Amino acid sequence: MILVTTAGKVGAETARLLAEQAWSVRILVRDRDAVAGWAALGAEAVVGDLDDPAAVDAAMDGISTVALVRPAVPAHELAVVASAVKAGVDHLVKVTSKASADSPILRRRNQAAIEQRGQRQRPCAGSVRNRRRRLRHQRRT
Repeated sequence: MILVTTAGKVGAETARLLAEQAWSVRILVRDRDAVAGWAALGAEAVVGDLDDPAAVDAAMDGISTVALVRPAVPAHELAVVASAVKAGVDHLVKVTSKASADSPILRRRNQAAIEQRGQRQRPCAGSVRNRRRRLRHQRRT
């Protein structure tokens, strides 16, 4: 199953496209009223917030791939990466803008810091062959 970490514009479109292509998708939403709408699209929605580590950990249950979609907030993104490592997630895909440690734009500097720390945590485990096999089994029939 693939976890999409937020239901904003990019996260919602990511989850919608994955569900449309018959992938098993879970999306983290803050609005309880959104759950039924996601179910109608074929995705599982769980209510939670990236500020709540327990909610992030609960959303990781049974997840093999994470699509980390979030503005560059180091505490949030590093918490998602740590939760993914703890849950044994095989893949983590970070949707990002240009990162630069010396950028005058704070978001880009934060993104560079997140990427540098995230590379050291190595959330991805398992061989390429095992990953391909798991991805094939993730597709709904």
